[in-house]
Amino acid sequence: MMTFLTPCCCAGCLVKRWLNITVVPAWAEGETDPVPPYFRPDANTYEDICTDYDLEDEDYYIACGPWKLSERPSGTTLNNTFEEQTEEVDHSEPTLYFKNVQARKFWQGRRGLDELDVRFVWKNAWQDYGGGAEFPLVETEEDTSCPSSGAFQLKNAVATAPTTRYCTEERWMTYSGTFNNDNGSGGTIADTLSYARDATATISKTSGVLTQDDYNESITLSHAVDGVDVPSATIADLGVPWVNATCYLAGIPNSWNWLDVIFGLDAAGGRIGGNFAAFDPCNTAALQGYAGMGSLGGETPYYFPSGWTPAEIIARFTYDITETDYTKTQTCECEVTDTTIYFKIIYEWTYDDGSTTASAGCTVEFGLTVSNPYTASQLKSDLEALMALIPLTDDCKYPWRAGDCTVAPLVRRREQMQDNMSLAMLSGYTEDASTYYDGTILGQLLPNGYEGFFAFDHEVYEWDGFGWNRTGWGATMTGYDLPLNVTEWTNMLERETVYPCAYLRFSGDELWGQKWAERKLAFPSINFFRPCGPDRARTVSGLPAWDDADVWPICGRIAVASAVQSGGDVNITLATSADQLQDGDLVDFTGVGGLGAGLTVSSAAGTTFTVSGTLSGPYTSGGYVSSNGAPSYVWNDDATKGDWQTREWLYDYRLSGEFARLDAASTYYTGCTSWVVPTDPGTDIDTFTLTQETRIATGKVMACTPNGETWPGGDTSGFSGSFVVDDLYGSLWLFQILQAIPDPFFKYDPDMPSETAKYVEALNEPPVGAPDVHEDVTIGCDVDTCAAPSTGADPCAGLPYNHPPGTGI
Repeated sequence: MMTFLTPCCCAGCLVKRWLNITVVPAWAEGETDPVPPYFRPDANTYEDICTDYDLEDEDYYIACGPWKLSERPSGTTLNNTFEEQTEEVDHSEPTLYFKNVQARKFWQGRRGLDELDVRFVWKNAWQDYGGGAEFPLVETEEDTSCPSSGAFQLKNAVATAPTTRYCTEERWMTYSGTFNNDNGSGGTIADTLSYARDATATISKTSGVLTQDDYNESITLSHAVDGVDVPSATIADLGVPWVNATCYLAGIPNSWNWLDVIFGLDAAGGRIGGNFAAFDPCNTAALQGYAGMGSLGGETPYYFPSGWTPAEIIARFTYDITETDYTKTQTCECEVTDTTIYFKIIYEWTYDDGSTTASAGCTVEFGLTVSNPYTASQLKSDLEALMALIPLTDDCKYPWRAGDCTVAPLVRRREQMQDNMSLAMLSGYTEDASTYYDGTILGQLLPNGYEGFFAFDHEVYEWDGFGWNRTGWGATMTGYDLPLNVTEWTNMLERETVYPCAYLRFSGDELWGQKWAERKLAFPSINFFRPCGPDRARTVSGLPAWDDADVWPICGRIAVASAVQSGGDVNITLATSADQLQDGDLVDFTGVGGLGAGLTVSSAAGTTFTVSGTLSGPYTSGGYVSSNGAPSYVWNDDATKGDWQTREWLYDYRLSGEFARLDAASTYYTGCTSWVVPTDPGTDIDTFTLTQETRIATGKVMACTPNGETWPGGDTSGFSGSFVVDDLYGSLWLFQILQAIPDPFFKYDPDMPSETAKYVEALNEPPVGAPDVHEDVTIGCDVDTCAAPSTGADPCAGLPYNHPPGTGI
């Protein structure tokens, strides 16, 4: 183990050892003695061993599937039990390099009612825009001209992401109606009827468990004949005019249908507020189209009731009604906000033929209201609170580490993602997921000294040559230089999306984040005197790596050990070898018996060479020789300076996403002027910031954390205040602590593939007064050339602890 860091004091890390003694019932048939917790296979992957399994000629049944909470032992620590040992251990690692903590939180809840969705309806076609989709995906007509209906105009670009989801939803409808009839000799009838129905569903913000109350419904009515109330009247007493009338049929038997219409209006892609610029609440055709977009299992969409017609009235009533004696009115109201969809439809009609008068009216109101907001800022705060449960400053509980940086302690809740309350509203069930998804926080570190925690909830993934497949549940952490007291960590599938730095990433309803700390290593600094000395001998594919005229034969200056006059020449002996000094090179002397500048070298042999000239007197010591015309020797310096920098990327995928959405529609439909296609941003990087930080001493800590951790003599940055959770296009923020980079003067030789550049302290520009940098060398980068940290294959390869000082050339 390398010990080039200054040691830290870890007094108090010596503690008693605690070993895991947890046991569970044996899985083997006929076995009665308990066994340690074991990996449980996924039946989809190990179908052959999840039934009968022959082991040593005996039949065993292997328990498969995730560990249910009821199957776990009642251990003292997240279903684990530990026993104190007599020996003491110290797991501190004062010479290692970094720490990281990951956290994950689901953004529970449903979108607002006025939020833009990538799916939308156009010309009665169900279309789903997903990146490079063509229009329309499902065609009902070939006409590509711009639609003229205001109800179907696509929204213009939405510049900002919605900031709120909602975890409570109420769907409701009310109906009230009246009927009055006076046919002269036949007497009078006066009826009223009122009906209400509603239901509420709620999603837990910590577990994702969905619960729904029972449907609440009520009905009241009155029936009077010739001015006398009929006690305990029923709907049947109201007679044919009620039972058959469209107004009644619309309100009572079809109350489910009204709620289903709300589902259709609110379904993904059918959000009337979310996708369309204009809306006419009484446009029957439009409403039918909206309602038809609900995922109703392929059934015929529920339409709004049609208006009454004279022919319908004649058919439904026994009276001899002619069209000229009938009048009808219909009015509609509508409101759409981010939290409410509300409709009100009023039907009224009257009849008077001179001997018989009749009137009826009904009002149907229905709507959806969402509440109990879960904001993006609350989500981010919840994630940061999970990270805070593992402090980076406790070197005993969480020692410094090396190894694979994408596998780290992970803090999360035992939760499922839930964003759809509509299905529960339709079917009227309560989802009982509390047997597993109970919101328990997983991943906190055990006290120092505890070892061998069995993570019942951990999902195990294995590579099959094509991708990562979940093979089962339950594991104990081994390897990856993680602390032995870890209780949850990144699985193999999740590590594919982890960045080797501090970051925040929102994608697919999940907010992930990582805080990061690393210790300053003693890297050499960039030598701005180069190319010089050994660079002269460097080759690339057998050819000189540098033009000879561009290389200073001597790096800086070399002390002259002796200078002896020999006729008209002076024989020079150096204190250290100048291996690349060659005959014909020009050198300059200072403090060597009056020898001057521009003298030609002959008989060069490492530590000796000869120049023509005359000493002014005997030479003893104190003189130097350098290459003729070279910069000041002070620039021949690669000593550690403490330089480092931070690089920060903030991405905005909404700009390019909105451009693609409108540009694709504009390309397909011609002649549309109702929207404006925004400018193609050409990049998803919103801002890039590179900061050359204040020099820091070797061994001190540099960190990026939202939890306020600090270290003596260290430097801590917080998380971005500009990161915005975008649940439509996704979000990403990266913060990289960069203390070392590959030496910019290194030239790779394909004939020597094992040779790598040494790492030097990160610097973005030469210091003031430094020599001009050779044209082949680039110092620093900008938004176009600074490579952002990436996921995927070996993302930790470039981190400085993988290239410690003293390695490379």
